[in-house]
Amino acid sequence: MTNTKPRTLTLTVVHLDDEESARKTFKRHAFKELELRLGEFFKNTFSGRSSVGDKAFVPEVKIKLQQYEGVQEMARGLLNPDGMPTDIGETVGLFVLDYYLPGPDGKPKELLQHRIEGHTCDSWLETVFPHVPVFLLTVGGYDEVHEPNGWEYSSKDDLDNPQEFAQRLAIHFPDWWLPDFARNLEKYGSATGSMSWHTPGHNSGNAFLRSPIQRAFFDTYKRQTFTTDLSVSVDALGDLSEPDLPSPLNTALQRSCNIFGSGESLYITNGTSTSNKAMLMTLLRPGEVVLLDRNCHKSVHQAVVMSGALPLYLTPVYNKKLGVWAPLSRTEIMRYVTAKYDENVRPRMLILTSCTYEGVLYPIHEIAAVCEAHGILLYADEAWAPYLRFHPFYTQDVNGRKERYNATDAGAHFAVQSTHKGLAAFSQASMIHVGKGFRRLLEETNTEEFSWLRERFSFEGAPSYERFRHELHEVLRYWHSTSPHYPMLASLDRSGIQMRIEGMHLLAERLRWVENITKRIEDAVGRACVARMEHIVGSDQSNNFSGYLKDPLKLILVFADESSGSDFKKALEQAHIQWEKSSSGCIEFLVTVGTFNGHLQALLRVIVDNKDLLGLRDTSSIDESDFDSEIAAGQVTVLPRDAVSGPSELVPLEDSIGRVCAQMLVPYPPGIPVFLPGLEITAKMVELVNAAIESGSAHDVHGIFEGGDGHFVRVLPPEVADSPLVEALRTTVDRIRTAG
Repeated sequence: MTNTKPRTLTLTVVHLDDEESARKTFKRHAFKELELRLGEFFKNTFSGRSSVGDKAFVPEVKIKLQQYEGVQEMARGLLNPDGMPTDIGETVGLFVLDYYLPGPDGKPKELLQHRIEGHTCDSWLETVFPHVPVFLLTVGGYDEVHEPNGWEYSSKDDLDNPQEFAQRLAIHFPDWWLPDFARNLEKYGSATGSMSWHTPGHNSGNAFLRSPIQRAFFDTYKRQTFTTDLSVSVDALGDLSEPDLPSPLNTALQRSCNIFGSGESLYITNGTSTSNKAMLMTLLRPGEVVLLDRNCHKSVHQAVVMSGALPLYLTPVYNKKLGVWAPLSRTEIMRYVTAKYDENVRPRMLILTSCTYEGVLYPIHEIAAVCEAHGILLYADEAWAPYLRFHPFYTQDVNGRKERYNATDAGAHFAVQSTHKGLAAFSQASMIHVGKGFRRLLEETNTEEFSWLRERFSFEGAPSYERFRHELHEVLRYWHSTSPHYPMLASLDRSGIQMRIEGMHLLAERLRWVENITKRIEDAVGRACVARMEHIVGSDQSNNFSGYLKDPLKLILVFADESSGSDFKKALEQAHIQWEKSSSGCIEFLVTVGTFNGHLQALLRVIVDNKDLLGLRDTSSIDESDFDSEIAAGQVTVLPRDAVSGPSELVPLEDSIGRVCAQMLVPYPPGIPVFLPGLEITAKMVELVNAAIESGSAHDVHGIFEGGDGHFVRVLPPEVADSPLVEALRTTVDRIRTAG
């Protein structure tokens, strides 16, 4: 049987002080008190009933101390020369830093003025360890301290009384690590939930417990599942429709904002699909142009329809050998972001999927800066990468500085994440993050390019972030259920706290596992078979993707040929291994915080037994001939909202070529539409949909209509004409492409 005993939680307190006597005093006295309080806090906070009987689970906690006398020594102690965390860096959970350290001339210098790798010390910490709390010790008065946002501090004199110092620090433990909402929900379910007189109708599980045909269901999912399935009738816990009211839910949202590096974070209980729809309906108005990654998720295209926006599609290429969409190239993005537009078709927003389904991350920091300079909001769909902020692997060196790939730290104005896809959260649990810079952009930037934004969200003649918040919450009320699943909210609360405490270690561990198993896989197969960046974008195009990053936690195996895929999947099924998605040329496995090494070893056994079914036989790379740039090259001829809502007819798939589509056809997964409303259907589009049907079934293509022996699609009448706005945009696109 697999050992599921939790590992010991190791948390390292990093103490920085240039004086040896101060370090000794801290170690002998203050740390002893701090160690005691930290251990008690984590044990009390994360203890609970065991899944086996009523035996209580109490986590094993080990608190360590690591001391440094200077910032450079600290940096070397936390990161290896390759920029990856050391053992200490993996477990650091709290920084206690002296505010004044000697500079090169030996005179005291503020910590924030010391430099590490091109950063000030505070900038370096917020780039490499942005999720770790920082506590400053100062000999000056409070008015002399330049305190970075979110950092706490106290007088260094407090160390003279170790108990008082530890108590002052402990005051902040709940703010940093306490899952208020989850704990209050558990407490309510245990104490009063069995006497509910409100929805849901199962009444804390009584309808299951007392029924001869439902009792087995109750026993399977256990009492707490039902007692915590509550309603908004429990005001004390908080209301998702009114998240600003003081409550445990409000506290959890504020903490998530700090953990994920946003100006504001919101919990979503029906997936990032809802996040996309709510955000675009808030930000865009009918007829406004949005620069849209053509290979984004169907929910973004649905949001375009619902908002009435006019998409300008940025064209990706289709990788025929792997059967996947490549990311947009830097050339394609910059061509449209920096182009000159007439006012009636000037884009309001750029939407990118980062990372892509295959794990390619865009250099968001670079794109965000160019977007803002040209009056365009940057919106990042990070559905597949909610963990990017918690490990320095997801940074890049740019001109001697580290820049992060996660959207909130890289300067994107908005990001949405499917927390459930990579972290420890229930299905459908997602978050919206408003970037830290959006409020400044709205209320303080006075450029002509963003005058539309200031006008849209103005109150009493002035741009107002509160007006934006009001509009967003109002649109969310259209989408949120008035009876959200409270355990789902609790999982969002806890998932961020888990990543703050042990995310660095969890990711470091899995990155090592994937690196190791990739080598073992290719040694066993005898040729390249794990898809890397050059396989996805093509070795001939690699210069156009400099600064992009392939996330190794999206593990993709390449089939030897199309017929090999079916046999390999059968072998996986026999081993009870379920993959994330497959195409004609490859198969993908997600490595998440819940993946353990035994999963990878089981996969390796199947690979070794079926190694002839994998690998690029002719070359280790994929060249230009393997890409098709025409499948997704078109632009709409009719506003998508008009195409969906106007008169239409069903025609056989093969007869739809040349007609304007009135719906989406979406091979799923990955959920990227081939047919889009308002788009003229081409032979290549029909070919791609037919290939998806033949490799699976018509049920694998969302939206297709089966009638008799054929497959049908909804199209517009032949006589439908372009609107003036759509025609103006198409003229603009032709001009940009010709100039490019």
